[in-house]
Amino acid sequence: MKRTIESRPSVGSVAKVVLRRAIILPQVISGRTTIVIVRRGTLELIRDGNRHSACDGQAIVIPAGVPFDIVYRPKDGSEFVAEWLMPCPAAIDRNVYQEEMVESGWLPHSVDVAEPTFRDSINRTIESIKTPTSQTDADALQSMRDVVHRIEIKVGTVCAHPASSWAYHVRSILEAAPTHEWHAHEVAASLGLAVYRLREMLADQGATFARLVFDVRMGYALSQILATNRPIYAIAGDIGYQSLDQFRMRFLRRYGVIPSAVRGYRRSSQASLASSECNTIRALVLHDAHSERHL
Repeated sequence: MKRTIESRPSVGSVAKVVLRRAIILPQVISGRTTIVIVRRGTLELIRDGNRHSACDGQAIVIPAGVPFDIVYRPKDGSEFVAEWLMPCPAAIDRNVYQEEMVESGWLPHSVDVAEPTFRDSINRTIESIKTPTSQTDADALQSMRDVVHRIEIKVGTVCAHPASSWAYHVRSILEAAPTHEWHAHEVAASLGLAVYRLREMLADQGATFARLVFDVRMGYALSQILATNRPIYAIAGDIGYQSLDQFRMRFLRRYGVIPSAVRGYRRSSQASLASSECNTIRALVLHDAHSERHL
């Protein structure tokens, strides 16, 4: 089965995720608001010890810029299957700031999408992205807005404005082109800052430019591994890794699992952890000062 991330700029993007084994991914930050429609299995989102989940016939929203520990649990004897539906900004009317969502302890809630008209709306929207000729841009955008509106009625906000912190501003620039070989002076110039001033502002927020670049690149790699069949060496090459072994080490440091284990090719120690209740998941240290100098 060929899998890819398909996009229609005026509407949004869609992708299919199929996992053979349970897996935990710590402190994942999505670059785009993502509606996850779970077809089989369970998806669990955890933040600050609180957790919410969605299972067969339910959807849950992962807002952009908000960190979660994510647990994928396949159904017994089967696979985890879900679709990502990522609306374009024009499809979303109501927003709050990412910082407000984080500070308030906001957590997403699952939505039942088995009701026939809701299910049809989702399927129609997915089809409009996969097959652009099936609907005009205006009709396809309205289909996406209908899905977003139905979810908002049930759970409220589904998307966040970019936060006002400099770290979020930098992250949003990097995520617009995650495979670009970014340099601090480029980002500083786009923000109207001197490089030294940008570094100072990031340091005040406990961040570094190298760390943000690293995390955005790993996030891109994770989404490609989860939602496409592209070879892992090609994904590593996209973000500047000529050595597959080095990429594996960096990916393991970030997510606690090697890339091939995410696709179920090799059993990971995380698999047994994910199959238990796992009351506490420790966020990983992205990298130490020494590794930052080599990113």
